Amino acid sequence: MKSGNAGKVQRHGVQYSGGGTTGETFRSVDWSNHSLGAVANWPLALLNSLNILYFTKHPMFIFWGDDQICFYNDAYLPSVLGKHPTATGQRGEECWPEIWSVIKPQIDMVLETGGATWYEEQFLPIIKNNVLEEMYWTYSYSPIILEDGTIGGVAVLGFGRYGPSPIAQRECGKCEDCP
Repeated sequence: MKSGNAGKVQRHGVQYSGGGTTGETFRSVDWSNHSLGAVANWPLALLNSLNILYFTKHPMFIFWGDDQICFYNDAYLPSVLGKHPTATGQRGEECWPEIWSVIKPQIDMVLETGGATWYEEQFLPIIKNNVLEEMYWTYSYSPIILEDGTIGGVAVLGFGRYGPSPIAQRECGKCEDCP
């Protein structure tokens, strides 16, 4: 087990460290000058969610608060090429203008109902390195519950891929028009 406090954020006696490149980016931001304010004042639910986000090897993203502030992990980096590191702490609408009209209602549904969602092979072209890439995404949105029982944010677990949708290919069968 490693010891020491270098590169760590502490709150409620819990050390927040790790996370590779994105964890380092998180710790380098002066959050006291951000709309979220100093980390010492953040809800424990957010900090625990970030701890999970930065340690998991699965692509994960968090939209937090009314502005859907963005956090993501190293496994998600391929999806934010050209947006990292600016996307860390950025408003969702600013980070994802190319798909906001689709994902904002999905985020709102989780915030309003408290239920999780699941999307399979959702066509969501995203901008990567200033190029619009056609991608299909399989993902879930889940509420992050605050200590008082309200919803503070939305956790996103999922992955994207290039190419034609396997669902469309299955439905098409072996017709000559299939890619």
